[in-house]
Amino acid sequence: MGSAAGTAGVERGDAGVDGAGAEVEGTSKIRHFDFGIRTSYTKLSSTEQKLDRRLDIPMRADALGVFDRPTTPIDRKSKMGLNTLCAGFGRKENEYFVWNAYGGLGVGVDRTHQRFLAAKLDVNFDYGTYYAGMSAELYPWRVPGEAKSSAWVDRLRASRPFLTAGFETGFVRGGGEGKYSIGPRTVYKDSDRVEDWLFSWPVGAGWSIPLSETWSVQLVGDYRLHAYRPEEYNGWNFTTGLRYRF
Repeated sequence: MGSAAGTAGVERGDAGVDGAGAEVEGTSKIRHFDFGIRTSYTKLSSTEQKLDRRLDIPMRADALGVFDRPTTPIDRKSKMGLNTLCAGFGRKENEYFVWNAYGGLGVGVDRTHQRFLAAKLDVNFDYGTYYAGMSAELYPWRVPGEAKSSAWVDRLRASRPFLTAGFETGFVRGGGEGKYSIGPRTVYKDSDRVEDWLFSWPVGAGWSIPLSETWSVQLVGDYRLHAYRPEEYNGWNFTTGLRYRF
C-alpha cells in the first residue's frame, strides 16, 4: 500500500546482515498484499467556516440554551481523525525500491436529535471518500529481511526506514441538513451537499518492521498535496498496516 494507503515494502533481502538480532538470509518473496487503516487530518478549512456560519443561526434561535451544539465531521476529525480502510498489492524490484498500487474507502454519519418540550433540533451529516493510487518506496539501507528471532528487540533491529511518494485520485461526497422547530412550526431549515473529484501527491516517510518470513508491520506518515481546493483537502495522513509477502 502506498503512502496514501499507508503501508510500505518489507521483503527479505538477498543478502543477510551480520550481527546480533539483525537479519537472516534473503528469500525470493518479492510480491505482496497490503491491508491497513488510514487516519487523516485533512484541513477542511472552508467546511469548518461554513458549518460555524450555518449552525450559528439555530443556536441563536435556542434562546434558552437547552440544546448542545450538534456533532459535525469537524468534531470527528478533531477527536479521532477521519478513518478509511485500504488494501493494495505491489512488488519489490530490487533491494532498495518497492512499488505499490492501492485503493480505499470510508463512510460515516453523524446524527443529532435533541428535544426539549415542544422544541426540536435535528442535524444530520453523511460523508464518504473513495480513492486509488500508486506509490514508490525508497529504502536507503535496503529493504529489511526477516528478523533473526521472534523477539521484538530482534524485529526492531531488523526494521528499516523508507521514503515514499506517489499520486492518488479520489472522490469525496458529503451532505448535511438541519432543522430547528417549535411544535409544528419550522423556525430554521438548511441543507447542503458537496461532491468533489480529487487528485493529490502524497509525500512522506515510514518504518517497516518484519514479524516473520511473510508478514510485516508498516507504519507510514505523509502529507497530501492537492491540486484542487488545497485549503480544504491538504493534510496529514497516518497509516498502520500489515504486509503479506509471497
